[in-house]
Amino acid sequence: MYFSSKYIKIIVFLLIFPTIVFSQRKVELILESDSIEMGDQTKLFLLADKNAGKISFPIFGDTLIGNIEIIESNLDTTEDGKWLRMKYLITSFEPAIYPIPPIPILIDNDTLFTNRAYLYVTPFIPDSALLAELDTANAPVIFNMKLSHFDIKEPIDTPFNFEEFWLRFSLYVWLALLVIVIAIVLYFYIKKRKKQTKEVVKKIKSKIPAHITAVKELNALKTRKLWQKEETKAYYTQLTEIIRVYIEQRFEVPALEQTSHELLLDMKAIRILQTNELELLKKMLKLADLVKFAKYKPLSNDNDLHLKNAYLFVENTKIRDQRNETAKVTENE
Repeated sequence: MYFSSKYIKIIVFLLIFPTIVFSQRKVELILESDSIEMGDQTKLFLLADKNAGKISFPIFGDTLIGNIEIIESNLDTTEDGKWLRMKYLITSFEPAIYPIPPIPILIDNDTLFTNRAYLYVTPFIPDSALLAELDTANAPVIFNMKLSHFDIKEPIDTPFNFEEFWLRFSLYVWLALLVIVIAIVLYFYIKKRKKQTKEVVKKIKSKIPAHITAVKELNALKTRKLWQKEETKAYYTQLTEIIRVYIEQRFEVPALEQTSHELLLDMKAIRILQTNELELLKKMLKLADLVKFAKYKPLSNDNDLHLKNAYLFVENTKIRDQRNETAKVTENE
């Protein structure tokens, strides 16, 4: 059968055109950093060609995959205006290598998949001066997990026992009552803590310089010896609260209302701290978060070191021209 060159060109164009259109619909996954320390944060970007059509990004809950948690997300456009971008602020408290599979993005009626990526979450490493005291023989192997295999046993057929049923039912009732009591106690405890926090904020307006109040509170914390009594979480909670109250009074930053990440960003933005002072604050807040949220158990030297760092942070950042006022306050007491 004979085809003119005109018809051949039309057929070739019809065959190539869908491929050209499809190739223009690009999607991509980008990690701001593919390696973070446990408790740190990084950004994950999902990009789609803005001119490709109607774009629908996937909806995630609090978790991206596995132990990768999503802190916040927002939608914007890249600086060149070519890409629609979904930004996710992510973190993880479990050291591991996390493969992030291709993520589907819906463009019109087509589902396009991004590239895959890997996020490396490394363990928290104490200060280099304390590394020599770590017992490497007893350290957990994080990336090498051995699974044991066992045969599946047949289900055991047991007769119905009314006495056992009633015992379990009573136990569940008592447990429910216990949960209710705990919930009520927690409600009043949180209410009381909020009231105490407001009182602390009011104290900020006191004429006593911030560093004098902070040092007194640190001395009291040292006397209580909480971490020596295995109350490590309470120790770090009170330590960071003292530093946050001091920062509110000294720099007028709402430290009590901010997360550690937000506070560090604010302190970096106002550019009033030296690099070593900002690093001291970062170490204290980060270790406290690991203890409170990831059940991290620091060494005893770590506990003592971060109390010393708190004293050092207050000393290095206090207002120098308040020495005379400090002396007067001390004499009056």
